[in-house]
Amino acid sequence: MSFTYQLKKEILEKENTKACCSLSELAGIVAFSSSIKNRNVKIVIENRAVAARIVRLMKRTLGTNVEVEKRSGGGVRKNDVFIINCRDGKALFEKLGLNNSLQKILKPCCKRAFIKGAFLGGGSVSDPNKRYHLEFVTGYDDICGNVIELFEDMGLKAGKIFRRGKNVIYFKDCDMICDVLAGIGINRGVMEIYEIKVIKDKKNELNRINNMEVANIFKIVDAAANQLMCIEKIDKAVGIDSLPESLRELAKLRIKYPDDGLGALGAKLSPPLGKSGVNHRMRKIIEISKRY
Repeated sequence: MSFTYQLKKEILEKENTKACCSLSELAGIVAFSSSIKNRNVKIVIENRAVAARIVRLMKRTLGTNVEVEKRSGGGVRKNDVFIINCRDGKALFEKLGLNNSLQKILKPCCKRAFIKGAFLGGGSVSDPNKRYHLEFVTGYDDICGNVIELFEDMGLKAGKIFRRGKNVIYFKDCDMICDVLAGIGINRGVMEIYEIKVIKDKKNELNRINNMEVANIFKIVDAAANQLMCIEKIDKAVGIDSLPESLRELAKLRIKYPDDGLGALGAKLSPPLGKSGVNHRMRKIIEISKRY
């Protein structure tokens, strides 16, 4: 069962309580699942439960009885599809208000019902374990523009692309996706997305910390190798014992403990010295090595 299927199943558990919202939901489904040819509207759905919902909404809101034709799936996805044919597409679009500005005709309660229908008809959400992506696909340019404005009225900024002859409205921000889904009543799905996000964020934070630690280890190793090279240079030229006592002690500790950080070396000095003090002495050793 895909993640999108789970989300749509949650929507379908509830019916609209208002007739106006039922009509708006049907309008959203038609707008995002249909095409018009020779004045006829063909609605194509891959979800059996959504197809059944369309039949009920058609009967309840328009008093229209429709039949569903099932066709076996082919191609890559091989999903069965359910087709509903409606004659006189112009009249259907007029009854659903799809020939007008949605902002002007939809009541506040109906705007979310329309988006709910749009999701049932042509919406999908990627598996949040892999990426954050919500999209709505429609073949109607004017409806696409109207729906983007609907989202803007809700404070949601949607992106838009044109893909394989269809308009695609999309969201890629996790919080924005959850706002859209919560707005159409998908509460369990939103909780699941946020649970996954918390786990992913924690893993990313741990990876970042681990990467920093690894980087620091390499930095320490590179610095120690350079320090050893400088000490060896001095030793070959004039001998380590030629160094001042404070530097001589540090040089010998570096040779004995090549993998230690500066703080660890400082703790072994007598008396112990802080990291900044050890760094200061080590810089002096490096400067002396440049003479030879």
